Amino acid sequence: MEEIDFVKWWGAVLATIAFIWNVYNSLSNAPKLKVKLRSNTSYPNSRVISTAITEYGESRELVSYCLIEITNVGKLPGTVTNIELTHSGNGGDRLSSSQNFSSNSTDTIPLLISPGQLWSCRLEMQRIYRMAKLGKPQIHIEVSYKNKPIVVKPEYSAKNNWE
Repeated sequence: MEEIDFVKWWGAVLATIAFIWNVYNSLSNAPKLKVKLRSNTSYPNSRVISTAITEYGESRELVSYCLIEITNVGKLPGTVTNIELTHSGNGGDRLSSSQNFSSNSTDTIPLLISPGQLWSCRLEMQRIYRMAKLGKPQIHIEVSYKNKPIVVKPEYSAKNNWE
C-alpha cells in the first residue's frame, strides 16, 4: 500500500511541475516592448529655426526632438497601433496624435515589430513644452497585446522657451 502512495505523490509532484512550466512558457512567450526616450536630440536633417552669419561662417539653429526608441525584447512579434502625447492636468486630457510623430524610417503606424527589431520616431520638443503648460506630459504607446497603453514620461527642462 505504501508503494502506491509514493507513486501517487510522485505523479502529483511531476504534474504540478509540468503545469507551472507550461504557465511560465505561455507567459514568457509574448511580445515585450522596451521603450527608451532621449530628449533634446538634433538631427542633420532637422528643420532649421534660424540662421545667423558669424565670423566663422553660417550658423543654423535646428529644432530639437524627443527621440522614442521601441525595441521588441520578447519572443513574439508585437504591433504598435497608436502613439500619442498627452497630459493629465486640470481640464482633462489633451492629445497630440500619432501624425505629429515622425518615423525615422519608412515604416508607419500601425507597425509590426519582430523580436529583436528596433523602431524609432521623434517628436518636436516644442510640443512637449506646450503640453507641459497644461500638466505633466506623457507619451502613450498603444499595443495590440495589452489593454492599457505603455506610458513613458519625457524629460524636459523648465528653462527652455515655452512659446
